[in-house]
Amino acid sequence: REREYIFSHRYNLACDYFDLGLLFADKEDYATAREFYAKSLRLFEKMRLREETSDYYFNLGEIYLFEKKYLKAQESYLQGLKIDRLQDNKASLVSDYNMLGELYVEMGDAGAAEEYFLQAEDAAQKINAQPELAAVSYNLGLLYKNKGWKHKARQYLRQAQEIYMHIDIPAKELVKNELLTLD
Repeated sequence: REREYIFSHRYNLACDYFDLGLLFADKEDYATAREFYAKSLRLFEKMRLREETSDYYFNLGEIYLFEKKYLKAQESYLQGLKIDRLQDNKASLVSDYNMLGELYVEMGDAGAAEEYFLQAEDAAQKINAQPELAAVSYNLGLLYKNKGWKHKARQYLRQAQEIYMHIDIPAKELVKNELLTLD
């Protein structure tokens, strides 16, 4: 009982709750995942750890995305984005923009998806985040492929392939297969 007032104990407990949320999300038990995410959020907020709350909102948004509750996913993602912008968390912003782009692709809003992917690309280039740049290049390539813009699709898919050749061989093959379908 006395440990509940120790910061490191509360922090570890909040992280454990968050990890349990991830576990239940992987098992597609979204209601239980939301419960554990909410427990972690309450502890992180009590400890005034705002950077941790951004992850909560993005993971909650992913659950809503899996459930096809797009407006709730959008609301959660934008709340997480707001926190990362306030914190000027450059590394997280790259992922935030990319995830928002993916959400808008799922929602059928190619214009908004492109806007967020391009913001992710710009942010990744500024901090030289190569894995993230590869992921967003791949997403832009797929977006342009779906629009029928083969030249731009090929440009971005090749960029993703080039980066993946240096960091992740399996992903390189995935991109290669997309490039082959353009011909």
